[in-house]
Amino acid sequence: MFRLKMSIGAPDRWMSSHLNERSSGKYFVTAYIANDQGKERQYIDVRTRIGQRNVVIAGCFDVSRADELARPIFLALNDARPLPDKSNKAVSDNNLKN
Repeated sequence: MFRLKMSIGAPDRWMSSHLNERSSGKYFVTAYIANDQGKERQYIDVRTRIGQRNVVIAGCFDVSRADELARPIFLALNDARPLPDKSNKAVSDNNLKN
């Protein structure tokens, strides 16, 4: 097991969260800005349910590059879908029990 060392501080600014509903499901999107080693970064978290699991898909980018990065990252997070179980054996229930 490993630990991820996070160096970001508490969020400096929160944006309001939004519930997005599509034919494929509901997605709760939260965005916030935090200082990370002297740089302002915007974090976007998309929470959803896949099968019987709650899942968070996250992305971030430098605020100074928001004009070029915000839209494509947001769209990629919103369009993210799990691979079918037969193609993604690494996350199957049998492998999670071990």
